[in-house]
Amino acid sequence: MREADVKYSADIRIYNKKRIIDILRFGSKTKKQIADELNVSIATASSLCNFLIKEGYLFSKSTKSSEGGRIPQEFELRADAGYSVSLNLVEKDIITLAVVNILGEIITQKHIQSSHCKSAEELISFSCDAVCGLLKEKDISETYLLGIGIAVSGNEMTDNHIIRNCVANPLINNQCIRKGMEAAFPEVPVYIDNEANEAVLVLYEKEKRLNPKVENAVYLYIGDGVGVGIVANGNLIRGSHGIGGEINHIQVGKRNYECYCGQRNCIETEISIEGFQRKFFEDMRMTHDLNRYGWDILEEAVKNRENTALSLMKENGTLIGYTISILSQIFDAQTYWIGGFDEFIFEQLYPYIMAELNKRSIFRDIFEYQVKFDKGFHDIITQGCYELVFRSWLPRS
Repeated sequence: MREADVKYSADIRIYNKKRIIDILRFGSKTKKQIADELNVSIATASSLCNFLIKEGYLFSKSTKSSEGGRIPQEFELRADAGYSVSLNLVEKDIITLAVVNILGEIITQKHIQSSHCKSAEELISFSCDAVCGLLKEKDISETYLLGIGIAVSGNEMTDNHIIRNCVANPLINNQCIRKGMEAAFPEVPVYIDNEANEAVLVLYEKEKRLNPKVENAVYLYIGDGVGVGIVANGNLIRGSHGIGGEINHIQVGKRNYECYCGQRNCIETEISIEGFQRKFFEDMRMTHDLNRYGWDILEEAVKNRENTALSLMKENGTLIGYTISILSQIFDAQTYWIGGFDEFIFEQLYPYIMAELNKRSIFRDIFEYQVKFDKGFHDIITQGCYELVFRSWLPRS
């Protein structure tokens, strides 16, 4: 619920209760601190907190010190007040399944082989069984679930919920996976989005806690595909059809590679994990499958300072910087993140990214671009699934 959606007194109460829970996800607060953040009276904040205590979301405790008089009470969010399930379907033949508590803490996380699944129906049925098993293992009732968040490498279309543009996990491409999940969990809301959108939600929230003025952020995912997640003025950009921010088929490539979309020079053909390897083995005049082992060979060549590998770092670092420069002129974010591959490779790319980005900026004398690396990709996606759920969830009225 957004502030713009609030129309009635009941809406205001639910909205403010959600805001209190949101505030307390990141640490305890006194009723005065809560009142100040909500811009309401202390009496109103106290009343709302008391409701939330009765409903099982909060508990109160005495602060360690006071300046005299009554010792102020702090309110804290109960970690067991609710949970979300995170289901990562980004990779082929493996699912990453996790339970996250209402504080955003990962309780448990598993990587489960799914190569035996030969259709989307089998994959979703297998995933649902795995979710039930994990909840039973942790003794968590479905009634305590805020929702199920699912990460995919494509886009769920808003009109028919079909997953499109999902090359990394072809089993679910052109399929509706929502129906199977909702049928298995009819009382639990299901939310689906691409990995870059979910990652940017987490990183935006972290950045905003450090700097409350942050309202715009961009995440560039470089993995089996290339994706972008964008938060503009605090809101995730999805667009009219669910494909807002997609840049993987912008034709800024240099090597005239043909893309699966039928066009040439799409950015994804060159800066994806497969694109890096294709260029490297082409320049080395080698034949090798474009897979995890091929990536290891490339990485080893970079570590050994081989000229071909270093030239590729310059070429693709410059191309990534060029891509971010396009995004920067459209969205003007405070911070840009890159994730999906190894930090070591990012460190080799970084000087060329920044050189190209600064070269193309006409505002470099006004501000400096911030480009950061996402170090914990799997955990970020898991927490991104939770963040997707939490943003839509509302406490009881």
